[in-house]
Amino acid sequence: MERSASRLGLPGHPGFEVHPVGSPLASVGVEGEWVAVRWVDGLEARFFGPFLYENRFEPGITSPDTRQREVEPSGVPADLRPVEASVDGAGALVLAWSTGEPSRHHPGWLRHYRRGRHLPQDAVPPMRHWAESGLTELPTFDGAAVLAGDEEVFGGWCTAIAVHGIGRLEGLPTEPGTVLAVAERLGVVRATHFGRSFEVVIAPENESNAYTSLPLAPHVDIATREHQPGLQLLHCLVNTCPDGRSTMVDGFSVVDEVRRTDPDAFEALTTLRWVHSNRSTVTDLRWSEPVVRLGSDGEPSEIRLSTGTRALPDMADEDLPRAYRALRLVSEVAGDPRFRITTAWRPGDLVCFRNGRVLHGRERFDPALGERHLQGCYVDLDDLWSCLRMVRRRRLAAGSAEPEENGG
Repeated sequence: MERSASRLGLPGHPGFEVHPVGSPLASVGVEGEWVAVRWVDGLEARFFGPFLYENRFEPGITSPDTRQREVEPSGVPADLRPVEASVDGAGALVLAWSTGEPSRHHPGWLRHYRRGRHLPQDAVPPMRHWAESGLTELPTFDGAAVLAGDEEVFGGWCTAIAVHGIGRLEGLPTEPGTVLAVAERLGVVRATHFGRSFEVVIAPENESNAYTSLPLAPHVDIATREHQPGLQLLHCLVNTCPDGRSTMVDGFSVVDEVRRTDPDAFEALTTLRWVHSNRSTVTDLRWSEPVVRLGSDGEPSEIRLSTGTRALPDMADEDLPRAYRALRLVSEVAGDPRFRITTAWRPGDLVCFRNGRVLHGRERFDPALGERHLQGCYVDLDDLWSCLRMVRRRRLAAGSAEPEENGG
């Protein structure tokens, strides 16, 4: 149908995002239970009637304060049908329903949904493996700028962590608690049995090999829990040791190399389960999982590789030979320089990395030659994705982002 006259502005929508109209609606029509929409630039979509009905920005349907839905599925009439569609003078989609009530829908929000901008991967840049990108140094950003609230630097740092799994801040204060202040820029600090934060120093009563001067093989942290932390932050307060360099390994590149060179070992890593246990005197945490978890797309989504906490196998005896062979192979590949970045800690450095992707470790150091003190904490991976979306949302609200690139 053609546009109908209206002096109304655009209606609200179920969300707090900004949705520029971009290309206006050209034509709309009803096709049974569906509403067909076409924009001036040629983009087309079909929307299911009950979907539009339950997403009306109206009292009793969507709360104007929380933007959350109030109507239950049982509150949508089973025989509900759209009976007429038009575009009003403000550019909104106008529908008349079989129930006799009208509704108006924001064209930018409709386009946002049509283009998949509502999906979890929205605003999250594609991940790149170090082997394919040629990454040989840690992506580094101004730590003071992040603490001061610089949006561009913060967004760049978050993007590096999303793309490469790691990003470093330099020039931060060396005061205890700085790591928590930075972590709170990302989201909520996730407390564990180590507390909200933890000290990586040589301790007289060692709860972990991390609190010694021993070398640490590439590993993830807290593999002993159902949900291991998604992000780890480590901040250097003091380092006068000439040795003990940090090693970071792109675990997803390692797993891809195993899959390419030895499919049988890859199958063992992704199907055979190991129990991880924290082996503590005060807690008894255990979780059983394969070394590599695959996502719905068949690609690695999480690694649980930790020699220190890997306890006993959770598999049939006949699977043990190939399970151990796969562990040996992945350990060997993790030592390949193509997948590893080795750096020395400088006071004021803070590194944030994706715990289920980047394997971290260190070389042995001699505590008689200097002092070494790191402070760390954890944040869930979801908070990083939220930060990326919020950075984009604020840019869009300020008019500094292209509408079509940002859900317009």
